[in-house]
Amino acid sequence: MHAPPLHIPLERFFTEPPITGRPLSGVRWHPDGRHFSYTEPQSEEPDAISDLWLYALETGERRCILTGPELLPLLGDRASPSKPLPLANYEWLRDGCLLIVHKGSAWTCVLSSDGPVQPERLIHDLDDDVMPVASPTGERLAFIR
Repeated sequence: MHAPPLHIPLERFFTEPPITGRPLSGVRWHPDGRHFSYTEPQSEEPDAISDLWLYALETGERRCILTGPELLPLLGDRASPSKPLPLANYEWLRDGCLLIVHKGSAWTCVLSSDGPVQPERLIHDLDDDVMPVASPTGERLAFIR
């Protein structure tokens, strides 16, 4: 027996959220190889603040590991619902720390079960589109100035 045809109004193809769903953004492999992280906006607004999520490949479990409102003040920003979380430029370092580039500075951020530990600024005066690259050992960063 076949299911009845699905009726989708034409307008639905041109409204938000997209009918195909939102693609994941900011996807990065976690150093343990058993997880990946991604950013997800807190609302459907175009400039909505985002959170960082971790997805476990074996179990399919996902959990929020860092929220925009808890990170922005640590980077010297005032949290604002209309300000996107600066995680478009982030990478996982070998030791499980995050390397975040925000407003011309590169920061490392350790995540704990209690939330993020105060980030440490490593580099300042970067161009906004420059993402430092960690060495294979994770002890050094390379970047272009």
